[in-house]
Amino acid sequence: MITDTDLMSQEEAKALAEKLDAYWHSKGYPQARHWAEYVVYPKPHTKKPSETRGVGVWVVRSNLVNGWPPGPRTKPIVPTETETA
Repeated sequence: MITDTDLMSQEEAKALAEKLDAYWHSKGYPQARHWAEYVVYPKPHTKKPSETRGVGVWVVRSNLVNGWPPGPRTKPIVPTETETA
């Protein structure tokens, strides 16, 4: 079940997409892409055509495949201080 705390505004979705891009780009994957999209989901269990209007939400999409960006890493892994401690 979706609650109000699960939803994002357009600005929040775009900010999250930018944050995810920055993370993957810093890890050596400049080909990683994230973007905000407005999606309308149909109402569940509607029978009348007049009730088919759905609920719109902002979502963040990406080009990740199985959780990883496509293509090879462009720079070597450099462990951070916290990772080496």
